[in-house]
Amino acid sequence: MDLIDKLIGFAQKLGGLSAATIFALISIVQGYIIYRKERFTEDSNEKWRLTRDGQIRAEEAQTTVVSKLVDVTAMNTNAINTQTARIDRLSTLIEERLPRHA
Repeated sequence: MDLIDKLIGFAQKLGGLSAATIFALISIVQGYIIYRKERFTEDSNEKWRLTRDGQIRAEEAQTTVVSKLVDVTAMNTNAINTQTARIDRLSTLIEERLPRHA
């Protein structure tokens, strides 16, 4: 009941105001609502931009890491191929110098 009494009192107070004053109050309230809506939109857009910037930086960092991994894999493959060639050469030399007895 307390809320209803407050609403009735507020309506009575508004009834005592001129039409121009009531219109001005309504305009102020509408302006405030529009301001809050625009402010919320700006904040939301800024948060989205910051989030997207963070995602882009993370993707760039991941790309760099993958690039480094590819480089290391290529180096390791090259090293393995070199070692394999050396082992093959050594095996050939051993076979030529040490005859096999069957």
